[in-house]
Amino acid sequence: MKKIFKYALGSIIAFMLILGIWFIVIRLLPPNILFKDKIAHVESVISKIEQFKREHGYYPPEDSDLIGNDVFYYVFPDGYQIGFSVGFDENYYYDSRLKKWSFEK
Repeated sequence: MKKIFKYALGSIIAFMLILGIWFIVIRLLPPNILFKDKIAHVESVISKIEQFKREHGYYPPEDSDLIGNDVFYYVFPDGYQIGFSVGFDENYYYDSRLKKWSFEK
């Protein structure tokens, strides 16, 4: 009985260690690896936004069908932000005014 308990406890501890290491490694990976598909999708929407701006002289409204429902999009007089949620309270977004991707908590 003691051997079974030690084996079960050892298995639980090993699982917790592996899980902890996995979470640490995941947090250290750069966003372009972690969110590759989502970034590619947002970049395709950015192309549509920029095309709209060239054709109409202004950015599409926030409720435009170009944007879709799986990203957020905010329009400002001099640019826009577009991105997606990456956790409970974190967003990863592109700011056209700064021409860069950033995290927001």
